Amino acid sequence: MGFLDARDTKRGFNDSSANYVLLDSYILGPDGDNSLNTITQAIDDAQASNKWLILVFHRVDETGQPTSVTHELVQEVVNYLVEKNARVVTMQQGRALYQLK
Repeated sequence: MGFLDARDTKRGFNDSSANYVLLDSYILGPDGDNSLNTITQAIDDAQASNKWLILVFHRVDETGQPTSVTHELVQEVVNYLVEKNARVVTMQQGRALYQLK
């Protein structure tokens, strides 16, 4: 068994030049500013530049875990994606959309 793609821990966006085994992602929880404003800015930037933003939510609502994000934050992000009519895709769909082989 193998993997079709993988994500890196480097924060960033992806496009057709991305390495499909080192896809940049936006990890929420362990690596920095997770304010709604920062996340929505990343969503806006991805939409404006027609890039693929991979959001990763770690340890949703694990009380006492420093890397946990709240379910309220997840819901606010979902609400913003709906408001912005953002296209949400699976990894397989994103890879196909950007023609990553």
